[in-house]
Amino acid sequence: GLQDAGRAYLYRRIGGGWTLTDTILELAPSQNSRFGHSVDVDGPLMAISAIRSSFFGPSSGAVYFYRVGGGSVIFEDRVGPNPVSSGGFFGTSVSLSNAKCAVGAVYDSSIASSEGSAYVFERQPNSTWNQFDKVVPPPSQSDAFFGVAVGLQGQFLVVGAEGINNGASGGPSGSAFVFRDVGGGNYVVESELASPAPITNGNFGRAVAIA
Repeated sequence: GLQDAGRAYLYRRIGGGWTLTDTILELAPSQNSRFGHSVDVDGPLMAISAIRSSFFGPSSGAVYFYRVGGGSVIFEDRVGPNPVSSGGFFGTSVSLSNAKCAVGAVYDSSIASSEGSAYVFERQPNSTWNQFDKVVPPPSQSDAFFGVAVGLQGQFLVVGAEGINNGASGGPSGSAFVFRDVGGGNYVVESELASPAPITNGNFGRAVAIA
């Protein structure tokens, strides 16, 4: 009954087929929250974003964490951006790996307009999720759309930034940045990746994966 509130569906493989077993709604569903915009699953853990949730600030976004066990879906925590960026679309992308989760916020303007950012959260022994680090593109650039896609695997984090100008003559071609966890809650940039034949509006970095 709420336009664009969103929901998520969980299917399980049972007897060689896939069966819908759970329908998941945002805590206190709200209009235009867009719960389910991005999802990821790693073992028993699940992350679901609501990019226009206003729980932490006007359309700032939120990510919900769940654990699947004993045939049930158990809510663990709800997290938002710190600092809050209204309209930042926190949860544009999510990626789970080994009890950590990367979250992109493509319109985060806390430094430059629509520069974007990415966060890493870590699961605690009490099943809450704490912010581990926040990364932004080096150097800072408006309309970079950093965080449009994220991928997390072990100590490596890759973040797409389709608005970065990386070699095209007429405008943004896009980049992807690789960060490495050096401990102590810090990710450092290790490399900037780009198309070998960059073209204007090529949107390089719109989708990423790491393994």
